Amino acid sequence: SATLEASTSLSKLKNIIVCHLKRIESAEQLPEDAELASLGLDSMTAMNLLFDIEDQFNVAFDESLLTPEVFKSCRSLHLALLTLI
Repeated sequence: SATLEASTSLSKLKNIIVCHLKRIESAEQLPEDAELASLGLDSMTAMNLLFDIEDQFNVAFDESLLTPEVFKSCRSLHLALLTLI
């Protein structure tokens, strides 16, 4: 179902994001609405995160999705990702 897919993709996404954040050690510690920048996500880390997401989900982010708003939180990234999978 779509709900299960969204839940599974969110869990997978959180695990990928956590690998790129020095201040969070597990996906359970990552609030969906926490600002990723405040958790250590900078522009270089964001690019590496993007490549990992694209690789793990076999998607390509359109340039229109490469905005600070999309990379603001786990929730905003997940919503963008759901438009691609």
